[in-house]
Amino acid sequence: MAYVDLDQHTRLKSYCEKHNVGMSQIVREGVEIRLSSSKAYDTGWNEAISRAQRMIMDHSATQMRYPNNRSIADLLFDELECLKQGE
Repeated sequence: MAYVDLDQHTRLKSYCEKHNVGMSQIVREGVEIRLSSSKAYDTGWNEAISRAQRMIMDHSATQMRYPNNRSIADLLFDELECLKQGE
């Protein structure tokens, strides 16, 4: 049995109705992803962080340098790097 707040339950129920899948199946899949030795969850999360880092580094507006020779992109890149999981 899993306990979720009312908002999560409402969103889960809506998702399941839309995709014609049982709520228990969604919960089982979520648990399996988290417990899997393949680390699919961490890999997907980290890839999203890496994509965000690339977008920031490639944007011309983030290339302005501060007196310490660091750019906004450098600072944001470092902050996003801290969010990576399993590394």
